[in-house]
Amino acid sequence: MSQTELYETRQAKSMLITAPLMLEAARRAANEISDSYRVRVGAALLARDPITDDRALYVTANHKPFPGLEIVKHCAEAKGLALARDSERFTEVEGWPVAGPGDPRTIESVVGFVSKTLPMCSVCVQTIDFYQQEGKLKVPDETPIITAALGEHSYQVHSIGELKQAYVGAMALGSSDLGTDLNHFNFSPEVFNEAGNQLVSVPDRSTLPPVDLMRQVLYAATL
Repeated sequence: MSQTELYETRQAKSMLITAPLMLEAARRAANEISDSYRVRVGAALLARDPITDDRALYVTANHKPFPGLEIVKHCAEAKGLALARDSERFTEVEGWPVAGPGDPRTIESVVGFVSKTLPMCSVCVQTIDFYQQEGKLKVPDETPIITAALGEHSYQVHSIGELKQAYVGAMALGSSDLGTDLNHFNFSPEVFNEAGNQLVSVPDRSTLPPVDLMRQVLYAATL
């Protein structure tokens, strides 16, 4: 097994263990900390120290208290990325749940295309590329993002690479599609962890890229 595959396996298992609690933290941030006049968004970024293998969780919410003046707009995802980058320690991003609106038209007004949960915006995707070019943050294209609709049991899983391609399509075609892997289910820690443990224990699945393994867990939890 290559070093990259080892990293991806560790990444996936770490997300499986922490995802339910991270999702709850993202929801609470959206509901209790966000001060956006438009949409409430919360995020919980999981980052790893590549030297000690310790992890940090950065819980953030978006900030845009009034219309106009984009200079005072701060996305929840971008705030978490900046905290990890500035830590100079937890520089390997393993993924993060994001909680936001679930109305497709509201989402379209934010990111420019229809989706079933709120994806990371194009500016945040560009921020990831910028931080990586600096050499201060590692966010592989396989890094999974779980997006959840506030007030609903609606979830999607996408990779950073898929988001990049979605925005390329949106710019070229005026529209984009982030797929149909939407699930409606009781996403309790018990249900999620039971499904995750069963899947991770199967050898031919334990080395799947994180986003694919996460999707399989979501599907298993609906059964």
